Amino acid sequence: MQAIDGQPDPNLRDAEILQEARVPSKSLLKNLYARWEYLADQEAFRREPGLILLRLISWRIRCLLQQAAIIRLPRWGIQMFLPAEWRGLPKLIFAFREYYEPELAIRGRSSLPRKNVCRCGSERGDLHVGGQQDRRRDR
Repeated sequence: MQAIDGQPDPNLRDAEILQEARVPSKSLLKNLYARWEYLADQEAFRREPGLILLRLISWRIRCLLQQAAIIRLPRWGIQMFLPAEWRGLPKLIFAFREYYEPELAIRGRSSLPRKNVCRCGSERGDLHVGGQQDRRRDR
């Protein structure tokens, strides 16, 4: 590559060399690092990192094949159907199972039997189902 004045630009040449060597860009490395930090912050990953990585790989393959899953959540005695969507809640539930939402562990300890729970702003019923199952077990 040449600069405007017709002389070779050393910065452009360096970029070409890195591109030809297929060296990942800094933004890609930052993205991978951010994802690793997110995983490291998760309770389920700290408990069983190998299993979580295996589940994420399995879920990626399922998504590529458009193969949904039905998983069991034994803590609440329920099964959940998860559509094959790489982005969003199904991936988190498949990988982290009962630990996908830290709020559920707190609510499970703090909710009392035969008491009502009010959830404002809930767009999905996933937290509601877990809370209801915890309360039914206490009856």
